[in-house]
This record gives sequence, C-alpha cells and structure tokens, in this order.
Amino acid sequence: MGFWKNLLSRFKNESSGAADKPKDDHGDDLFEALIRGQDITRDMAMTIPKVSSCANRIADTIAMVPFRLYEKTEEDGRVVSKEITDDNRTRLINSDTGDTLTGYEFKKALILDFLLGKGGFAYINRSGNAITSLNQIEEKIIQPMKNNDPIFKSYSYAVNGQMYDDYEIFRVLRSTTDGCTGKSLLKEISKAIETAYSALLYELKVTQTGGIKRGFLETDSPVNDNKVRDRIKKAWARMYSGDQSETVVLLSNGIKFKDASQTPLDMQLDKIRADMNKDIQDVFGVEDKDEDFLNHTIKPILTAFVNALNVFLLLEKEKNTKYFVADIRDLEKKGDTALLSINEARYRDNLPTVPGLDIIPLSLGQTFVDVKTGQFYTPNTNETFSTTGDGKSNEGDEGGDE
Repeated sequence: MGFWKNLLSRFKNESSGAADKPKDDHGDDLFEALIRGQDITRDMAMTIPKVSSCANRIADTIAMVPFRLYEKTEEDGRVVSKEITDDNRTRLINSDTGDTLTGYEFKKALILDFLLGKGGFAYINRSGNAITSLNQIEEKIIQPMKNNDPIFKSYSYAVNGQMYDDYEIFRVLRSTTDGCTGKSLLKEISKAIETAYSALLYELKVTQTGGIKRGFLETDSPVNDNKVRDRIKKAWARMYSGDQSETVVLLSNGIKFKDASQTPLDMQLDKIRADMNKDIQDVFGVEDKDEDFLNHTIKPILTAFVNALNVFLLLEKEKNTKYFVADIRDLEKKGDTALLSINEARYRDNLPTVPGLDIIPLSLGQTFVDVKTGQFYTPNTNETFSTTGDGKSNEGDEGGDE
C-alpha cells in the first residue's frame, strides 16, 4: 500500500496548489482515510461501482422474494403443511410494514445493512401478542449493550438514548458470534476497497486534467527571474487542476517541456481494475450464472432471514407448529409445476381458471404409489402391485390372471 499512499499524497499536494479550486470535503475524507490507513465507510464504499452493483443485486433479489407462513397439522395419521393466508405478519413482511417503508423497501434496507453494516434491525411493534408494525432501524444508530459473560449472553439495544430489550428488536446478522451484532462484509474486503478507491481516484485525476501528459520542464540555464518562475508555476497548476479553460502554458525562451515516460501504474491500470472487480465480486459471492448465484449467494441469506422470522415473529407456543418459508419459485428456472393442476399453475401466473382444467398432466412412463395403502400403479401397463404382499393384479385387462 506504500506505493498507493505516495501516489495519492502526490495527487493531493498537486491539487492543493490549484488556484481558486473549490474544496471537496468528501474527497478529502477519502484521501485521509486511504493515506492514514483508516477504515473506509459504507458511503465511501458504495461509490465504487462494483461494490454498489453487487450489494444492490443481492438486496434487490431478496427484496422481491415473498415470505409465507405455514402450519403443520395432522390428517389421517399423516403430518401435512398448510399455508396460512390470513395472518397479519406476512402482510407486514411482504407489502405493508405499518411503517413508512413498503415490504420491498423494508427487506432491501435490512439486507443492505446485513451486508455492509453490523446487521439488519427493526423494531417489533406489538399490541399484546399481535404485531402491528415492523419499523426498520438504521444500523448506524442502534447500539448493542452486552454483558461480559461469554457463555450466558444477554444484551439490550440503545436507540437515540432509549433502551429496548432484545426480544423487541428483529435482527438478521451476518457472521455473528454472539447473536447481537454481525460482521460487515466491508471489513473482509477492506484492502480490495482501498485498491479500488485508489484506482478510482487516479482515474478521476486523469479525467480532471483532460488526459494531459505528465512531464517536467528543463532549461539550458537557471530561471532567476522570480516573476517568470511564479507565472509558470501558477499556469502549470491551473492546467493540471482540471480547469478546461487553461489548456495552454506559454513558456519563456529556453524552457522546454519533456513528457515523463508511462508509469507501470498507467500500463497495468486495466488489469488492476479487472482483478479488483473480481476480488470484490468473489467476496460478495456474486456469480455469473443465475443458478450459482441463487444457490451460493441468495439461499444462504434467505435461510438467515427465515430463521430470524421464526425466532422473533412467532410466539413460543407457535414455534412447534408454524414456520416461515421463502417462496423462491419465481427465481428458479424449474418449479414443481408437475405436481400442480393446470388451473393451479394458471393461478400462480395471475391468470383466471378455466373450467375443466383442474387436472394434473401425467406421463405414461411414471409409476404412482398410494402412501396410505402402499399400492403402486403403472399407467403405461395398467398394472397395480402392493408392497404388503398382496401380489400383483392387472385390473385393466379383462382376461387377467386367474
């Protein structure tokens, strides 16, 4: 990092000599963070295109996923699951949070905080046992208050000076070791981000100077006239400050400009950018193939989100029978439509049902089993047989075995 720091220091010194150039406080913060080895903030990191695109792709994908509530019941001696469609909690998660955010905005905000901060947090607003709203809390304003016991952990949260018990705060955490706060992904890619920022600032500097070649002045004899020296310095600073009105410098007789040779940084900038983007993409887990992206990136985060829903939004008496599920059928290229009737599949696509299409398309090559009786049926040969030792029968043949 020494080379980058020296490079940025030189850029900063050059820009500080520009005449009448307005200051960019945010840019100064970036310089200070990079040069002094300070942590790069979330706002700084999000100005890097690859960081922003990876984080938003993950958050947008998960924000589109609806979450459904199911209940396990027993029918005819078998455990079956049925969706609960009239529970207020699914409405709060998916559409109307009861707060200023929509369901989509709520989930996206939580996931961005999950990736780039110490976790995604929301206040669970209860009226008795009923949840009336889910109020998202920016991770930067919530502060955990933990005890010192490494085994029997307990904690509460402070928000603007007001204390909240842990059960009042919904949270989804990344790489947590205490269940209280998570680890920002930015911590893991801090070096890659520093390199990204350095390259970004270097490109910005080149753009601001209009791509003017770097070089130096040489003379046959020393310039002893202070007025001439000062005039050249000021004109030189204006030309390299990005002021497009100053593109020409008049040199006195005997002064020549000699351009500097291309530096290794100039020659390798494209490769550095490509390697940097790949490093950031790898840490975020954003893969090029949609199937890999879904399985390796989205599903683990959805699992963490679903676990948090089950822990914080279900009552203790409900946790044995009810559970939330992330509905990712729209993200998967192949769904379980073979198990649906045609009208059920049309209903999923928001199409009206058609009379007579409450049927399930089947293949003659399949074999079916009745889980209650243990009897198998093969449509292609019209044969049934049982695993209970009842033998084999050809019910469809008139002249079957006697």
